[in-house]
Amino acid sequence: MTEQTTKPATGRGGMLGKVPTRAWVAIALAVLVLVFIFQNRQNARVHFLFVSVTSPMWTALLIAAGVGVLIGILAAGRRKSG
Repeated sequence: MTEQTTKPATGRGGMLGKVPTRAWVAIALAVLVLVFIFQNRQNARVHFLFVSVTSPMWTALLIAAGVGVLIGILAAGRRKSG
């Protein structure tokens, strides 16, 4: 068998080159979500099951984004263990 050696990384990209692509995609999506939230700050009526409230739209959007992140984390954890 032959041994595989890894070459040291050249100076291309520096620290930014070591960040995985999926991290860049996550950062870009997070920025887009934040821009969308900050652009929608007016009050809105939100209905969920039997509850109806009036709140700033950014609050509802932030909660929805948080639930989406939580679902993604739970789904990724299940995929790793299963």
